[in-house]
Amino acid sequence: MSILYRNLGQYTARNKKSLDEAMIPWQGHLKFRTYNPGKITKYGLLLRMVCETVSGYICNMEIYSAERKKLEDTVLSLLDRNLGQNQHIYQDNFYNSVRLAQTLLDRNVGVSGTMRANRGIPCDLEGEGKCLKKGQSAFQRKGDIMVQMWKDKGLVRMISMIHEATIVNKWGKDKKTNMEIKKPYSAVQYNKFMKGVDRADQCLI
Repeated sequence: MSILYRNLGQYTARNKKSLDEAMIPWQGHLKFRTYNPGKITKYGLLLRMVCETVSGYICNMEIYSAERKKLEDTVLSLLDRNLGQNQHIYQDNFYNSVRLAQTLLDRNVGVSGTMRANRGIPCDLEGEGKCLKKGQSAFQRKGDIMVQMWKDKGLVRMISMIHEATIVNKWGKDKKTNMEIKKPYSAVQYNKFMKGVDRADQCLI
């Protein structure tokens, strides 16, 4: 079930949005009540929401009802009004894949965020990534789609159609080595703009 918050002419959401999950508390019996250990509210109705990153303005949302809908179809449904509008969408590794990125690129929507190893990362890049030392990165680009791997405490995988594979000095110095902490620009921007749904939650409390 998709619920669309229609623009009545009073407000136009900015082009940077995030797609993430939220929970509505629910203690009663319900077939599609879910458990999400990553949320403060662990039991309830799972919502997938598209929100403006800065204000938390809710652009669209969908209640998960265990209907076995394909993940790609869910994303396209949530982004329906953004397709063809030169939007920038930030989402986490549950949603991102090279295949989905290409689908959104064809619809003039740019995506950026973390990605899982089995979502289309080239085998040679995955092998190169496992040899990286802390602070090092490697990337491959096919057209507008860039896949980047970066070694922090663990191996971080990013996909972006919005950013270059730039490494920036962003986080001061490492206390043990006194070396400047470097991070991919795509990861810095992801951390900055992936908070739209959290802001929406704060406004609803």
